[in-house]
Amino acid sequence: MRAILCCVLVLAGCGGNWSNADLAFANALPRRDDLSSKLPASSTSQPLEGVSTRRDGLSVGDASGAWAATRRAATDYNNVLSLVLGVVDQVRAAPPTTRTANSRTWGPFSDSNNAGREVQVVIEQVDEVNFAWRIESRAVGAAFIRILTGNFVATDTARKGRGAFTVHVKDFRDVVKVSDEFKQLDEIAVGYVTDMFPKRSEMVFTLRPGSTSGFSSIGYTAREQADGAGAMRFVYALSGPEVEELEINAAWKPSGEGKAIGVVKRGLYSGANITECWGKSFAVVHYAESWIGGMSSGPSSDCTVIEGL
Repeated sequence: MRAILCCVLVLAGCGGNWSNADLAFANALPRRDDLSSKLPASSTSQPLEGVSTRRDGLSVGDASGAWAATRRAATDYNNVLSLVLGVVDQVRAAPPTTRTANSRTWGPFSDSNNAGREVQVVIEQVDEVNFAWRIESRAVGAAFIRILTGNFVATDTARKGRGAFTVHVKDFRDVVKVSDEFKQLDEIAVGYVTDMFPKRSEMVFTLRPGSTSGFSSIGYTAREQADGAGAMRFVYALSGPEVEELEINAAWKPSGEGKAIGVVKRGLYSGANITECWGKSFAVVHYAESWIGGMSSGPSSDCTVIEGL
């Protein structure tokens, strides 16, 4: 995926020191590590095989197509997080520029990827546990336009809680550098819960009228248990009249084995299910299509049980 959003703060030489109050404000910003989808370490060396636009029945021992599709969805989701939260990460590299009793501001600083523009981050404390924040961009000397706006409720510790943020693509896609893919969007909305397990984050896209996107049409939902077990929900498009689109709910253990249930959203078999389970080697141990005459391979008893996802 190409770079989506290019707003980079130039923080060098900001100077100053952090205070405990500063940290409380900075902790209201989302952290990629809390929101990202974490795949089993043993899967990182596995190629993304099995991901195609075809739908073929699988047999025991075949490379899991559901796992490959899940890895692709998790990668896309994590890439979007990394790109839209890049400026947020940089805020933690230096103390704020301006302080008031109820706010902290970083900037405005030069945007090194957009000549003649500046960007700033503002965090406001609404009450003891509620924070509102925003990232803004402007041509030097002009009015700011919004890039991201968000809110956070600290319900456990200063870093844990519940929040949401919106990427206002429609407001800036013709002003700052974005990829062609990003220009097809009007908005990205993200909500998250980090103060309980499973931790959960959900990303939803609003498309520009008449546009298409390679992202999941329902967005992505990522979940994570305390032991490292994880899950993803997304839509996967295929070709062929029988199954054109699957809504997949996949879950896996930290050791790798997992299970996915795909509901046919479009196609001749709309409403039917495909169940696929894989083992630690990411090979199919069970596969079943629920429609009459659908393919089945391997016992369902070989599917791993993943609690709470």
